[in-house]
Amino acid sequence: MQPTITIVKRNGLEMQINAEELVPGDIVRMRMGEKVPADCRLITCDGLQMNSSELTGESEPVQCGVKCTSLNFMESTNLVFYSSLIVQGSAEAIVVNIGDDTVLGQVGELTRGTGGAEITGLHREINRFVMFVISAALTSVVLIWITWAAWLNVAQKRYITLNGQYEMKAK
Repeated sequence: MQPTITIVKRNGLEMQINAEELVPGDIVRMRMGEKVPADCRLITCDGLQMNSSELTGESEPVQCGVKCTSLNFMESTNLVFYSSLIVQGSAEAIVVNIGDDTVLGQVGELTRGTGGAEITGLHREINRFVMFVISAALTSVVLIWITWAAWLNVAQKRYITLNGQYEMKAK
């Protein structure tokens, strides 16, 4: 449920546009109950609290502000990310990234992966270990079967025969 219409300031004029038409540098206005339309840096805010659980996994809303609080952009409270829910307050922010360039878009790219084109050392070692376990299991099964069959052939002469016939020796 991403916002379809967002309020944006372009060239000093405030207008409503489709969120898909946002470009980096646009100034957007966001209010409680809306989802953030793009990755943005806050320029003004009034008691803004964000729920970014889709991205960060945090269950509690985060208090946001215009001041940079960390060199790590994921931990700084002056940045809000695409699809985060505004649970309290309002803000104006400048659009930094849109579409696949957003943090959520990059996470999506990572989950799509490279299509398995590259086998890493870890994959090779796992495959080698699996082949070892399979070989050991099959060898054990064959050895146990041979031992069991030989024991039965001695203990019960009629158990295993090649032609279905058996000899009865006279006492």
